[in-house]
Amino acid sequence: MDKLLLLATLLFVGVPDLCAQAFPGKGVPRIRNFTPDQYGTPGKTWEIKSAANGLVYFATDQGLLEFDGARWQRYTGSKGFTRSLFIAADSVLYTGADKDFGRWQKNNVNQLHYTSLNPFRESTKGLNEEFWGTYQIEEDYVFVSHNNVYLYKEQQLTKLPAPSRFYGSHGSGDTVYVFDEQSGLYGFDGFNLTPLASFSADFPDPPLITGVHPQGDRLLVVTRGQGLFELTDGQLQPLANEVNAYLKKDQAFSFTTIGDTHYAFGTILNGVYITDLAGNIIQHLNKQKGLLNNTILSMHYSERGQLWLGMDFGIAAVNLSSNVTYFLDQPGQVGTGQTGLLHEGIFYLGTLLH
Repeated sequence: MDKLLLLATLLFVGVPDLCAQAFPGKGVPRIRNFTPDQYGTPGKTWEIKSAANGLVYFATDQGLLEFDGARWQRYTGSKGFTRSLFIAADSVLYTGADKDFGRWQKNNVNQLHYTSLNPFRESTKGLNEEFWGTYQIEEDYVFVSHNNVYLYKEQQLTKLPAPSRFYGSHGSGDTVYVFDEQSGLYGFDGFNLTPLASFSADFPDPPLITGVHPQGDRLLVVTRGQGLFELTDGQLQPLANEVNAYLKKDQAFSFTTIGDTHYAFGTILNGVYITDLAGNIIQHLNKQKGLLNNTILSMHYSERGQLWLGMDFGIAAVNLSSNVTYFLDQPGQVGTGQTGLLHEGIFYLGTLLH
């Protein structure tokens, strides 16, 4: 944002429609961008999670990143790219990587140490199992690859093979949703893989699912290129809401909830859309509005009100907890803000053109 021209900063106080929201819907929230040079890795960020103590962790091509708000630290434990991440406690993490998954634990000097939990990592005969999902169900841990679901329970490992091939997974509550490229959507509860929806009858081209979220007795299903669906009684029905057409066009790639009131959809082509639960767009953030890149590979909303974005280039933290927002003039067509007035819900800005 240092290259963008700041026109005005507004503190919305006492505006009824904003006070009812979890974060402002006008202007652009503060975006803090980090380039690969700043955090010391040129690789991509595939998953982001935050611990209760405020530390933020990132699963990247070059290992596990830790950020304390001022300093970055990189850890390399397993071989290959780190693909997925789950935080069990402030000092205990689990990750999935290429051919490996395992546990990280902090030692007496507050440094993370890695222990592999995959007994098959050296005996796969050339098969590179990439573990793109790491989750917790009650006291047990789940690692999902393209080929299998692994359940780590009481120091014992159970393997459940994919019906054909898993191309993705998403965790919500005590259920891990896995997406099989031929058989459809499954739910894993720690015991069984339960079929939830089949694609073959209704879809000539099976949708690529990128996110799942329970809504009462229904499921919100996010797909890449085909928009949003609602799963009820085993049937997928397309949703008709404001954001759906944009997600089809811009290709949703990542998804997260923002508390209990909003959703965030990361796209390949045009940044991130933040909506209410009905799919009405509250915010749309992209490169033109301050991000370093339009491709959002991963997202995480922390309890401290930060929406973290792992982009194709760089990492961003979007502050959704403040009522301070910014209006930016990236093309430089308006000029430097000199004076302003908020009157009856309309903001008037006086500028100086150079």
